[in-house]
Order: sequence, then structure tokens, then C-alpha cells
Amino acid sequence: RLILELILFPEKRNAQLGAQNGVYRSWSEAIRDPYNVKELILSCHVVDGLEHENTFPHLRRLTLKSMGMSEPPVWIAQCKNLESIDVSQNISLDLEKWIDVIKELPKLKELDASYCGLLYVPQNISKLEQLEVLRLRANGLYDLPEEVRLLKSLKELDLADNLIRHLPVTILHCKNIEKVDLSGMIKTDWSHNFRMLSGLPKLSCVHLERIDTLVRDIRWLKQIDTLSLRHSTFYLMTDSIGTLGELKQLDISDCPNLDVGKAVESFTNLRLNELILGGSYFKNLLYNISKLNSVKSIVIRNSQFERIPSSIARMRKLKHLTFESCIFPHPDRTMTQLSRLNRLDKLSFRHCGYDFLQALDFSLLKDLRTLDIQHNGLFQIPKSIYSCSIPVIDLSNNLIDTKEVDQFKRSSNSRVIADKDRYLLAKIDNNSTRKRQFSNFKNLGLVPYRQVIYPIVGQLIELPTGTRLDIPPNAFIDKEGKTVDEDVELRVVDLNSDQKLFLSGLPLVSAESGKALGFHSAGVIHIEAYSEGEKVEVDPNNPIKLQLATQLA
Repeated sequence: RLILELILFPEKRNAQLGAQNGVYRSWSEAIRDPYNVKELILSCHVVDGLEHENTFPHLRRLTLKSMGMSEPPVWIAQCKNLESIDVSQNISLDLEKWIDVIKELPKLKELDASYCGLLYVPQNISKLEQLEVLRLRANGLYDLPEEVRLLKSLKELDLADNLIRHLPVTILHCKNIEKVDLSGMIKTDWSHNFRMLSGLPKLSCVHLERIDTLVRDIRWLKQIDTLSLRHSTFYLMTDSIGTLGELKQLDISDCPNLDVGKAVESFTNLRLNELILGGSYFKNLLYNISKLNSVKSIVIRNSQFERIPSSIARMRKLKHLTFESCIFPHPDRTMTQLSRLNRLDKLSFRHCGYDFLQALDFSLLKDLRTLDIQHNGLFQIPKSIYSCSIPVIDLSNNLIDTKEVDQFKRSSNSRVIADKDRYLLAKIDNNSTRKRQFSNFKNLGLVPYRQVIYPIVGQLIELPTGTRLDIPPNAFIDKEGKTVDEDVELRVVDLNSDQKLFLSGLPLVSAESGKALGFHSAGVIHIEAYSEGEKVEVDPNNPIKLQLATQLA
């Protein structure tokens, strides 16, 4: 009976696995068995209920998001094995008091105090000498204290979306920093900061996402091998980027104003291994891409792809081509063009949708060694795969029935990679394929936004897409119609773009008077709510109010 329940109710299965692995998401369950807790993840709980007489001697990772808390619970000081603390989204957080407590934790390596409304970093940050990761994203900080020089073990520093104009000179004492994130800092002095970063000998990765200009002084970052400029709005790529001789990975995806053709000309002197492109504006892979002779991997994201140029076949070192969340209006033409890439070792399609992959003829790929079609919502193996001769095929993270996968393994000469734990075990007939696709967002690449709320008091939630959910008090009811008063986990997917609407599988036609009509919408929100492992519903007499942020025309 227990096995049957775990199969039919995946929420119970996940909770059981979480408890076995020492991961707890419920405070009441954690305090019942404190000696087995290795990771505690809480969000939107009542702060007054976090005090108890015991401690968690084996706790390693602690997450207390959106708790409305200011000071740390007393028991944290006794968690001597604690390695990571995440207190992000607590807008009244007193970081100075937290540091006074956690400085006594000998194994603490990671601290995340992002989105906490901090106006300054307290000077006692210097007490965390063993800290390796410090995240202070989106806090409205204007500067860093000189005491950061004492963070000798620091390897990763996240200062994105702050108002810091000048990095302190004392940061040069942090010789072990490997990764810095300065994304979204539009009022900063880039020339000064690039010079400061050039003095960090181990710095290898820099994120400069969502910036509006790229100055020539980026040439100072000659030691880095990874640079992300994603979602930036500048128009021209500075020529000085060609002086970054150690650069191996470059991400310029979702930069709507950037002339990618001219940008590629700036990369010809680089020894890039991986180039990441794409965006809603990106429809064709440019002919001059073949000038990047050193590139071994190209990733194309979020694009409506119409044509793959024949010049890409001249890229002798290109071994891996990946398409993520792309739409192809002409699948037959796409496969014909891809079949010409006889030097390609691995081809990946991720989050591209069931219908597109079913239309592809994989038998044309004669020289391919690995085909990766993870995260596509497949509930059936594409027919053309049965007749192809690709040595390795990765079908993980789809909805394919395990029996079909096992049968394919026996009949195929390919080595099939499959993650059975992620398959949909419930049987659904072919007439409900659209419903089946629409109800499994994670497997389609539409990962739900998750947040736990206390339903009695309600909450205003802002999704990463900008959409707001105004949840009134007592908004959820169980299957018997009773008001839910225990913690509720929300899973929300915001279909705010044409691409997400396409991937969802939601039918885009409706019927009226026997005629098929097009379906138009300003946006679609899919909400699921769970309490204590059971699904709950929104009270129709107390509905959730929405403020949509949409890209749909």
C-alpha cells in the first residue's frame, strides 16, 4: 500500500525522499526529529514559532526566506556543523546582529543576505574570516566597508543590483576571489571597478548582466575565462573585448540592441570554447560565425530559428550545438541543414516541445555521436529515433513511460540514458495529451515559481516576471470545503510570453457556434497549491487578485 501511494501521489514520495535525505521543509517535522535534519528550508513561516529548546547538531544548510525576521533564533549558535545560511528577502534583517551570532560557527562557508533592504554592510563582516561565498544582491548598497579586506577565504562575491559606484581598494586583499557578479549596476564607475578586479589573481568569472554600456576598460580583465553580458541593452560591442586572451565562455544572449554580426567580428581574436547567443529577436545564425575557428560549443536560447547557414560547417572545432527553448517554423529544412554538420559530436534540443521533435527526421544525422533531447515534454519516443544509428541518446527528464523506454533499449543498438524517477507513471489516454502536457510544466522547461505562505494572514507575492498575486486571508480550502490553516506551498507558472504559451501545450483555438476561432489572451497564470502533501483549491468566494505583467500581443 505504501509503494502504491508513493507512485500515485508524487508529493508524498518527494516528502518521504526528502526526510530520508535529511531535507526538511516543515518546522513541525524538523523539531520532531532534530538529529536527522541536515538541511532545513523554511519560507513565510511565523517567526515566533522558531524558538525551541533543542538544536540541530547535524544541520549543514539553513534557508529562512521571507520570514519577516530581524534577529537570528537562539539555537543557530549551537549548530556547529552549519555551512550555508540563506536569509534573503527579510527586509527588516539586522545583519550586524546575525554576524555577531554566526561568527562562532567554524564551518560556515556561505551567507546569502540578498533582497533584505540593507543600506550598508556592518563592519563586523570582518569576523567571518572563513566565509567563501557572500551574496548581497539587490540591497541598495552604496559602498562596501574597508573591513572586507579580512575576508581572506572569499571565493564568490555577488553585488548585483546595488548602487555601489566604487569598489574599495581593500578588496585587492581578497586574493582568492574567483567569481564576481556586478549585474544591473548601472550607476557604477566601470573604469575604476575593472581596474580593481584586475588585481584579483584568481578571478575567472565575471557577470555583467543587464548593463547599458560596455566601456573599453574591460580590457583590464585579461585574467577571466567566463563573461556573461546577458540581458544587456548596449548597442555596440567594444573592440577591446578582443584583448581578453584567456576568455573561454561568452554569453551575449537576450541582448536586443546588440548587432551580433558586428560583435562576432570583435571575437575573432579570442580563443573562445563556448558562445551563447539568442533572444526573441534572433532568427538566423550569422554567416560570419564561421570566423570563430576556436569555438567548440554554441548554445542558442529563446529564439525562433528560421535558417542555419552552411558556413557553420566550416567550423572545424565545433563539436556541440545546443538549442534551448527555440521554435523552428520549418523542421524539415532544419534537419537537412543540421545533417551537413558532419563534424558535430553532440546535438541538444531542450525545452523545444513535443510537436517539434516528433516532426524531425533523426535518421539524417549519420555522423552524430550523442543526441540530447531532455526536458521536452516527450510522452512518446519520436518514431525517427528507432531508425537512426546514433550511439548515445539521452531521453532523461521527459514523460515517456518506462515500459516504452525499456523496450527501446532492448531493440536499439544505442546506449540510452534515462532517468526513470522522472517519468510520469500515471496512464493517460491519447485523447488527453494536451491536458497531460499542460499539467507537467517542469518537464517542459516551464519551472514553477514556488513559495510557502501562511494562509491565515494572506500575502502579496511578486513573481520574477513582474506579475503580482494578491492572496487574501483564508483563500484556500481543502477537498471538504474547509478553510486551510496550515502552511500552503504555491507552485505558479506565468505564461506571459508567446514562447511559454507555446511550450505549455495549451490549445490556442476555441469553438463558438461550431466554428474554430483563434484564442487570444493577455496572459495565463497556472496555480497549484499544496498543504501537508494534499492538493488544495482557491476558495471561489475569496479569489486571488492578479496584476499581470505580460509580453503577449
